[in-house]
Amino acid sequence: MLLPRLHLFAKAYPDVTLHLRTRNDLVDFKAEAFDCAIYFGHGKYSGLTSHHMMDDALVPVCSPEYAESYRLYTHPEMLAECHLLHDAAPWASASMSDEWLYWANANGISLDGPNHSFDRADLALDAAASGMGVAMGRMTYIKEFLEAGKLVAPIDKPVKSPFSYFLVYREEQEGNAKIMAFKKWLLSQLL
Repeated sequence: MLLPRLHLFAKAYPDVTLHLRTRNDLVDFKAEAFDCAIYFGHGKYSGLTSHHMMDDALVPVCSPEYAESYRLYTHPEMLAECHLLHDAAPWASASMSDEWLYWANANGISLDGPNHSFDRADLALDAAASGMGVAMGRMTYIKEFLEAGKLVAPIDKPVKSPFSYFLVYREEQEGNAKIMAFKKWLLSQLL
């Protein structure tokens, strides 16, 4: 959601230089020179100001062909036979199966099938789109995949995610013009 729109921020704020980094662990603001970060988590971080950006929901997704081959539209129980594609670190301190387990428990489903893991959610989604299996999709990530027909959600049972997206920065940076500009712009993109 963010990357395709960053050019709009750069155009609106030409004097702000962007240095975007992606990673699975939390930023150590004491040791690293970051102005702000976007966390997917609980929103409570010692020494940091945290602004709720948006919630999300989880739903299994795969290529249309994969859904047909496993008859997932009419036989959702076949999910147990599918290759599950995991984001190995969906949030800080999570195991690779936490996202899938959260969704399965909320829907009363047991999953013991084969699986593969990736160190980023976008890689798991790309693998799902290529027919490798079923990935757990966050609605914010998969919207464009669904609209383009690259992915489908054959088991339409979304579950509200246990975590949300937060913009975080050092408490002493409250009022920093660059951070406040990014926060304002980011919130405008979420409306």
